Amino acid sequence: MSITFFVTGDNHLGYYEKNLTLKDDCYKLFEQYLKEATQKEGSILLQCGDLFNDLRPNKSCVSKTANLIKKYCIGDADIPYTIKDEAELSYPLNITDPYINVKHPLFTIHGTNDEPSGYKLIAGSEILASCGLVNYISPKSFEEEKMLKPVIIVNEHTKIALYGLSVLYSSDLDEIVEDETFHIKKPNGNDWICILLLYIGKGTISQTTKDIIEKHFNIIILGGQHSCNIPTGEFNGSVIIQPGSPFFLSFDEYDEIKKGFVKIVVEGQKIYIEKKEYKPIHRMIKKEVYIPETLRDCVISKRIEDFIQQEMKKCITEAVIKENEQILLKLIVKDCNQDCYPDTKKISSLLEEDVVNFIDCIKVKKWYRQEVEMKELTIEDLVNEELDKYEEPEKVIRRKEVSNCLERLKMSSTSSNIEYTTDLCMNEVSKKAMEIRNEEKEKGMESDYNNIVNEASIQVKEKHDESIVLTNQTYIKEEFSNIPKKRIISTAPSRKSFFDESVIKQEVKPTKSISPENIKTLQNSTYIQPHKPSHSQKRKYISKILTKDN
Repeated sequence: MSITFFVTGDNHLGYYEKNLTLKDDCYKLFEQYLKEATQKEGSILLQCGDLFNDLRPNKSCVSKTANLIKKYCIGDADIPYTIKDEAELSYPLNITDPYINVKHPLFTIHGTNDEPSGYKLIAGSEILASCGLVNYISPKSFEEEKMLKPVIIVNEHTKIALYGLSVLYSSDLDEIVEDETFHIKKPNGNDWICILLLYIGKGTISQTTKDIIEKHFNIIILGGQHSCNIPTGEFNGSVIIQPGSPFFLSFDEYDEIKKGFVKIVVEGQKIYIEKKEYKPIHRMIKKEVYIPETLRDCVISKRIEDFIQQEMKKCITEAVIKENEQILLKLIVKDCNQDCYPDTKKISSLLEEDVVNFIDCIKVKKWYRQEVEMKELTIEDLVNEELDKYEEPEKVIRRKEVSNCLERLKMSSTSSNIEYTTDLCMNEVSKKAMEIRNEEKEKGMESDYNNIVNEASIQVKEKHDESIVLTNQTYIKEEFSNIPKKRIISTAPSRKSFFDESVIKQEVKPTKSISPENIKTLQNSTYIQPHKPSHSQKRKYISKILTKDN
């Protein structure tokens, strides 16, 4: 004898609650699921996260949800299986409650939208579980013992072990699986079908984690992913199911795959999966059009508006709108001239009767860029371009030496990096050459320009080879990026600059701190601190000084 499951996820009840037209769509789709799932006697309902759209759903949302579940899941019926709680759930199973008659048990886990919150960390699903309407899978044993325990569902021929787990990031799941203290408690015997309700808020499962999970579970149901991916047919091994959301939460999620929920029939070791499609309350249509080349240079808004209006009429005609039907439409117009400003509000107002979101149904992307031929530049080309700014650059550092230095550092060929690094190299070589010249002067040696520059360049390059340069960044680690507080300014580096200290080295003195006694100067000053004080901090500081003076 088989056991039937109906699976949904990411219902986001309470979505569009401020939109008078769309506010009831999520409840109508949830009712479609409940109505179809409860037609077969004794079927079990599974919900894999994000039942509610908010951490704290309002009273109207909770009331509507509770009424729907009560209407379809509560009542007198013979259940052809037994359910036992081995997971030590926070709330007892409603099917074991003597005061509640349950004909279709509903199991749910929380997602990121309806996760536990507040002082007592209560999830939206826990409110329904406390009323005996759903079974909220949030095992205490997992939090305390790092052990995942199942809810047992058994009849004469089929044995099911149902698990539930919610994580915020896929990396959290990797850590749980790799943790040596984590264990999965399984019933004795090899004739069990293990089902995992798994919610992942962000990210995708790594292949290593996926392989480990597939070893332990026969059916993995993923929540948190709004796209629908439901394999159908008969399965003997492990299978991953992604029911997705019942409706498109935004136009960015739009695709041609129809939304649906899952019907799973388990009989012994055989698994049958079938997709049940939703009937959308408001159809969603998304279309992209491109401004023709003849109008791309046009700055007359009227001509562009006429083109957009024609495309809008085509969309409405192709949609074949029925009587009293309204659709959700998004028309994206691309390659419009940036100096042209079509009045989209005026055009969209004509669709008020047929389109729900007529106010913002047109989006114009008018950043049309002309094709430009790009030159292939090397680091040496960029170095030459920067060094040409100086009067006699060869007297400071040779072009080839700078290029080779940057090549060894594997620096990105961007102008900002080259300019920054070239200036820094030249300043350091100039400073190092001045130090070598002073040392030779103290020893009474005659100074040779070529030898001084060569030796200074070698020392600087050896220092740079030990530094780490981040690709496409201007950040250089440690000494290579440490600009001294007393900045060295090298003006028109010539041969004289190495031997005349007054030319090569000019100290820029840091701004002196303002005296606390002079309050007016403090208010109008450009006093620089590591973190610039706010106006409130200045006022407190001034009042403190005044108090001391008094």
